[in-house]
Amino acid sequence: MPAVKELKKNGRATLKRHYFLLVILCAISAFFGTEFTLVKEKAEFMYAAVTGKTEEVGGNTLKAASSSTNSLYEDLVSDNIKAGKEKVAGRIEEYKNAVTGSVLARKRGILAGVINTVTSGGLYVTIFEALHNIVHSPTAAAIIPILVGLTGSLLFWIFVRNVFQVLLRRASLEARLYEQVPIGHMLYLKLVGRWAKAAWTLLIRSVYEYLWSLTIVGGFIKHYSYFLVPYIVAENPDLGPKKTILLSRQMMYGHKWECFLLDLSMIGWHLLGLLTFGILDIFWTNPYLLTAYNEFYA
Repeated sequence: MPAVKELKKNGRATLKRHYFLLVILCAISAFFGTEFTLVKEKAEFMYAAVTGKTEEVGGNTLKAASSSTNSLYEDLVSDNIKAGKEKVAGRIEEYKNAVTGSVLARKRGILAGVINTVTSGGLYVTIFEALHNIVHSPTAAAIIPILVGLTGSLLFWIFVRNVFQVLLRRASLEARLYEQVPIGHMLYLKLVGRWAKAAWTLLIRSVYEYLWSLTIVGGFIKHYSYFLVPYIVAENPDLGPKKTILLSRQMMYGHKWECFLLDLSMIGWHLLGLLTFGILDIFWTNPYLLTAYNEFYA
């Protein structure tokens, strides 16, 4: 296998040929929460380090939001819709009176109204009222939207977030080989009718990785054992989870350390990304790492 230096050199060549495509794909991946999700955390960490306002970044703000949500939920479960509506109205007023430029400053416009309605809990109260008129049970009316939301989140994770790993690798592997990568190729799995099968394979891998993470060192080792699963699915989605995972283990046998060294060699770029509040990660480090991984797989 080529040395890490050679892998990165070849990766940079691919990145230069398809820079904007790869940057956009990695940004979408981060937006979906699939991969490269540390950009936001780096920005928050550096903001806290520079300003010293750690509580604004997370801490008390999140605790206050959680407490307020729980209070609204308790009002609805106890069938006190009036109190719930008053809380929502108070939150919206708080948003409108917030200082311009702050996180809560959403004063006017249709978009601001929609955001305020959702984040204040107004949408939840509206749904609760509609369900309450149907089921005549405040507890059921409060729980049903939560269950629907959890189900939707689970389905999104299985069929979008996980599967995007495969779509990302399919497109980036084509970028490695071809001068043109049609955007329609992002729907490769749909075109061949293997979207659900790919989702099932990635779900099984996630379950395996989680179970191994409960052991002392198993999670670290198996992360590299299953590292090539999305690549294999990208090239042959018909294999199924058992064969795909087995093939990844066989291919990574004797190469886990090399992949670890590749990760280790990118630490400098990750630190620079930290110093730039994650901006460098978006425009260079993430797509660079992806193309280097592609060279490792090839």
